[in-house]
Amino acid sequence: MRAMKLSGWLIGLVATLGLGSAAMAGPGPGPTFVGFDFNADGKGDIARSSSGNIRVDILDGTSSTANGSFPTGGGVFILRAAGNLDNDANADLVAQGGGTVRVTFVNAAGTGTKGTLFIPDGGGAWQVVDAADVNGDGIDEIIFSGSGSAAGAVRIANIATGSPVYTFLSTAGGAWVYAFAIDVNGDNSKDLVFRGTGGAAGTSRANLAGTATAKFYAQGGTSWVLTRAGDVDGNGTDDLVDTGAGPGLGFNRVRTLNTSGDPTASGFVPNGGNSFVLKSVADFTNDGNADLAYQGAASLRVTPMTGTTAGTSVFPPNGGGAFTLQGTEDTNADSFFDLVVTNGSNDVRIQLSNGTGSTTNGALIPSGGLVLFDAPN
Repeated sequence: MRAMKLSGWLIGLVATLGLGSAAMAGPGPGPTFVGFDFNADGKGDIARSSSGNIRVDILDGTSSTANGSFPTGGGVFILRAAGNLDNDANADLVAQGGGTVRVTFVNAAGTGTKGTLFIPDGGGAWQVVDAADVNGDGIDEIIFSGSGSAAGAVRIANIATGSPVYTFLSTAGGAWVYAFAIDVNGDNSKDLVFRGTGGAAGTSRANLAGTATAKFYAQGGTSWVLTRAGDVDGNGTDDLVDTGAGPGLGFNRVRTLNTSGDPTASGFVPNGGNSFVLKSVADFTNDGNADLAYQGAASLRVTPMTGTTAGTSVFPPNGGGAFTLQGTEDTNADSFFDLVVTNGSNDVRIQLSNGTGSTTNGALIPSGGLVLFDAPN
């Protein structure tokens, strides 16, 4: 979906595993930060927001080299998603409020507006939860989760022609809660993944290319919660990473998928009794396999993966717990994913990775009263 090398698809842990929902995530469990390329230079950038401002920082390694501000209508519009919504290779912004969704098409520099599109949201009945390319045309669609009068459905808005064309998926009265979009079968179209609740608890569902055709993945009752996904075996499909609860406590389970989207193997990675919280699945070693990145109390942890087999973990510093890992992206285009961390004041720091677990810490990018934007992809 992105025009840059991005982290594996990131999903937030449910509250029972100690991680709350992201502010933008709507009715489902919230994801953690993932970067976007707003100026199509192959380097990840960041978006931050406050009630009065949406700001994009263009990154080069550890530094912000330029920035642009986008209005919120006095706090009416809240940033909900970002993605390539007009096929110009740079990310655009999706904000929502006051019964309307505003799509801001970002210019080539990544710091200004080149156009705007407004989409009605049924008086707030349709909440934006994501932007993802479900039909493989290179342009992201906007994903809505229904609430109130629209409860029990997901709406997909294709805006490739400039006017939205809608398709819908049933969520069985809300038993299926939207989680994230990944490619489970390697066809370059994003598949919409849901976690089951109520009568569907203990199962995850992937609707292929946003259609009614679905794959179902048993979670083993409530022992495992699907939390992340990424291509850990390098076969072109995103694989599933669960976090253990109850009998599974203390481990992450990695399940590889084949090009039909079916599980092929499972492996288990200790996480110190959940003292290390899985935050990202991304390729830190540039070997074509995604690795696991964790937040710990006194350090971060990166565990290299070869399929379901874990290698030797390394422990990048986080200031003794002063910095929290928010996500990963390649900010200097060296093919190694870098760590994006924040401190208690919401200042941002980029820790450049060299593929061995060692990181070079950049200077703080001051928060300016802004909070790093969370997004599922």
